[in-house]
Amino acid sequence: MKMFSVFLVCVCLGSQGRAEEAPFDAIRATLDQYCENLLVRDGLGASKYVSENTFSYFEYVLELALECPSPDLQGRPFEDQLFALIIRQHFGDFGSDRLRGLSGKELFILFVDEGMVNDRNLRGCHLESLIAENDSASGVLVPANKGYGLPCGFLREGGDWKFDGVSLMRVAGEVYNELVVQSGMPKSRFIMQLVSKSTGELVGDSIWSPLNSHRE
Repeated sequence: MKMFSVFLVCVCLGSQGRAEEAPFDAIRATLDQYCENLLVRDGLGASKYVSENTFSYFEYVLELALECPSPDLQGRPFEDQLFALIIRQHFGDFGSDRLRGLSGKELFILFVDEGMVNDRNLRGCHLESLIAENDSASGVLVPANKGYGLPCGFLREGGDWKFDGVSLMRVAGEVYNELVVQSGMPKSRFIMQLVSKSTGELVGDSIWSPLNSHRE
C-alpha cells in the first residue's frame, strides 16, 4: 500500500512537470513560427502568431501618423514617434483615406511585407528565463551571436500563445533613448536617421507634418 502511494505521488509530480513544460514549448514554437515568417516577409503568416494587443498598437500609431501635430508627437514615447514617422515616410503615398481604412492587423501585415519590421537578429535567436502565469508570459529574447537579450512578452488568446510585439517595442524605445543621450544629437534628428535607415529613403522635415494635413 505504501509503495502504491509513492507511485501515485511520482505519477502526479511527473504529470505536473509535463504540464508546466507545455506552455514553454508552445511559447517557443510561437516565437519560432513568428520569426520564420518575418524572415521571408510573410506578413499574413506572421500575423497568426501576434497578439491583438500588437494590432491595437498599430492602430494607435496609424492615428498618430494621420493626425498628430509635431509638438504633440515629439512628446510621445520614442517608439511611438518612430513608428508614426515610418508610416508617414513609407506609406504616405497610399493617401490618408486609404490608410485610415486599414485595421491594425492589416497595417502590421504591410509592415512585415515591406520589411519594416527588424529581422536582422532573428536567425538563431532563442528565449531564456521564461516565466508563465495564467494567460501571460515573459522571457528574454537573445539574438544569435549577441551578448545581450531583450525582455519580451507573450499572451494566451483563444488557447494559443501569441507574441506581444508591444512589450519588445517599449524596451527598444528605452534603449534608443539611451543611445540618443550618448550620441549628443537632438532626438528628432536621431529618429529621422532611424526612419531613413528603416525605409532606405531620404527623410525631410516635412515628415513631422500629419498626413491629413497633406490632403488637398
